[in-house]
Parts: sequence; C-alpha cells; structure tokens
Amino acid sequence: MEEAEDRLSLPRPRWANAEIAVWGGASEDDLALAGGYLRVAETGARHWIAHGPDDRMPLPILYNYRHSIELSLKWLIRKAAQCALREGYTGEEDLSPDQLDKRLRTHNIRRLADCLNRYLALLDLPKVEQRIDPESWSQLNWLDSEDATGETYRYAVVGHGAGGGGPPARAAPKKK
Repeated sequence: MEEAEDRLSLPRPRWANAEIAVWGGASEDDLALAGGYLRVAETGARHWIAHGPDDRMPLPILYNYRHSIELSLKWLIRKAAQCALREGYTGEEDLSPDQLDKRLRTHNIRRLADCLNRYLALLDLPKVEQRIDPESWSQLNWLDSEDATGETYRYAVVGHGAGGGGPPARAAPKKK
C-alpha cells in the first residue's frame, strides 16, 4: 500500500474528487465538512437505535452534531459577509477574509450566532430574515449553554488538568 493510501486506512472513495475533502482543495468548505459531520452523527445515531445502547457512542454522536452546527454557522457568516460586500457594504465592521478568519477562530456557538445576526442585519433583506428565526435561536442558545467552549462533547475530561477530576458536568437534555 502506498504511503498516501495508508494514512487513514479507510476504504477508497467511489468518485475521483473524493480526496479533496480529506486533503483540502477548492471545493472543500465549512458547509461540505458540516455535511460530513452531520452524516457521521446520523450514522452513529441510527446504529445506536438499531443495535441498542453503547456507552461509548453518545458523546461522539453529540460532538459530531454540534460540530456540524458550528461549521454551518461559520459558512453562513462567510456567505453573509460576502453578500454584504457584494451589495456595497462600507460600514465600520471589517468583513475582509483575514478578519473573518480571526473572528471565526472560536467554537462558541452563541458568539457565532450573534455574529451571523449582525451580518444578516447588514443585508438588504426583509426585516424578518435579518435575524436567525426564534426557534433556531432558542436551540442555539441551549446548545451554547451545554457546551460554550466546544469541548464538553469533545473530551472525556475538560478543565481538570492531566489525569483527573472526572468528566465535566453535563446537564441532561431538557424535554420538550
């Protein structure tokens, strides 16, 4: 096996451009990756449903769903900024790609949602479309309250130093 194929030891993709998503490329963006994380989360959830509980799976499933949302927000922010610039935006907020890259170096869902709302408000849209809808906003706030740093579902131990303290406190999901 060649070194490049051995890197991931995954089955080879069925289409010629599939490696773009693994190694980077022009057609890879946050939304494409978000779709991949979503698909992995859904696959894990379906496996859980079909085969019964497995205590190793809930946090990776939740992490993949959460990361899909985070990447989707980042993609939407970039698109809203591009649209604002295309519409001639010249306000105080720096929407340059370099500044966006700095602004998007966060895993905080609330901060990303706030940024998206700010950028949507810059667009020539009907007022109701210049903000994230209330139901989605409520879900994003809940997710942020459960995992503001993006680390709660990512690691077994967060903020307790090397080797100890146990897992972070996690609130049970609220029932609707």
